[in-house]
Amino acid sequence: MPTKLTHISFWITTLGEWEVTTGAAIVASLLLYLWKRKAYILPLWVALAGSESMTYLLKIFFHRERPSIALYTENSFSFPSGHAAVAVAFYGYLTYVLVRNLKTRRGKITAACAGTVVIFVLGLSRLYLGVHFVSDVVGGYVIGAFWLIVAISMVEWLASDVKSL
Repeated sequence: MPTKLTHISFWITTLGEWEVTTGAAIVASLLLYLWKRKAYILPLWVALAGSESMTYLLKIFFHRERPSIALYTENSFSFPSGHAAVAVAFYGYLTYVLVRNLKTRRGKITAACAGTVVIFVLGLSRLYLGVHFVSDVVGGYVIGAFWLIVAISMVEWLASDVKSL
């Protein structure tokens, strides 16, 4: 019989499903467009698509089987964790956008803390559910961080005075 923690972990892990992140990215893109923050849209999709693509290719390359103790069956290989990668790349990017655009220090700190918690608990949920090893989640975090850096670099480059180059 599933525990309360198992139910919570299933709910949290859903935040890393491609259907959820794609839907959230569409909504975020529309909001960024309406708020006249168009420079954030392309890097958002680069972070999301880059992390998903790299994770997919590395799963094929490494062919690492999942732990045998999983609470449910996944159909892909284990390393690296796509949920962890998308957590850092997508939710990390949304956190960056909020921190960069919020006006108050309290708002910036709240956004940074909330984003960090989402990223951490998403990876933790994958471990609790038994569908990944710790190294899978860490590997996913590294991939997500790479694509987050790429996306932030794109925004900062677009925001800088290109004429000074």
